[in-house]
Amino acid sequence: MFDFLKTKKHFGTEIKKLEAEVKKWQYIAEVRLKTLEETVAEKVKLQWKLNGEIDDWNRLVKELKQMGGMDAIRRRHLSSQVNSKSAPQPFTPEEIRILIQMSHPDKHSGKKIYSEITQKLVKMR
Repeated sequence: MFDFLKTKKHFGTEIKKLEAEVKKWQYIAEVRLKTLEETVAEKVKLQWKLNGEIDDWNRLVKELKQMGGMDAIRRRHLSSQVNSKSAPQPFTPEEIRILIQMSHPDKHSGKKIYSEITQKLVKMR
């Protein structure tokens, strides 16, 4: 015959197992949902940052166009290079003396170019 109490006990145990399994999967789903929400929040922050950088880039491009474009940048760069070069400093008397010794024609088999250089350095003294 059918044992109702045994069947009820058996189903009760099975129901408890299923409830435990459901709770486990609910926990896993909650953890995954929280992780997903954090990831989405981080991506939104990055998107806002990127949008801000794009806005900055667009502002710079607009300013560059108003200044005259890349040609204006090149002209500005070239003029800053010219202005940054200071006038050559004259040689000190000690430096001239050393240069005369180094370029003296006697040390270079009497070659004409060394003679000319030495004469110019003597005039600079």
